[in-house]
Amino acid sequence: MSNHNSTGQAGREIHLAAALGALLLALASPPAWSAPGGFLESTPMSQLDKNDIAALNSTVSVVLNTKDDGESIQWSRPATADRAEVSATITPEGTSIKNGRTCRFVAVTVNAGPHAVKLRPQFCRTTQAEWELQGAQ
Repeated sequence: MSNHNSTGQAGREIHLAAALGALLLALASPPAWSAPGGFLESTPMSQLDKNDIAALNSTVSVVLNTKDDGESIQWSRPATADRAEVSATITPEGTSIKNGRTCRFVAVTVNAGPHAVKLRPQFCRTTQAEWELQGAQ
């Protein structure tokens, strides 16, 4: 994965990382009503740690800032002795202008073995040119 540096890029990545990280962690954390045993145990979300989420967020930032709708980037964390390989396909789609701001949906499919989780968060660019999580479909 390439590293894109420009003025303010670190701030945008931190803001984006917080937004997508919160979304991923919310989906990875079992809610209060979850079934005994944790229904997410066998999903890709249980395979991601803080470093993986940061790396995935960085890739989403690259996609938001440099890729056209429909142009995908692959991300992966190789398997280790105690963890399965996790991969993701990240594709921007549905770029639009809302209230004078550029907004983009990002299709994120995270895979670990036979399991997959699909996310479709929407980000809108703030007046400071940072991407802000709006929600997900």
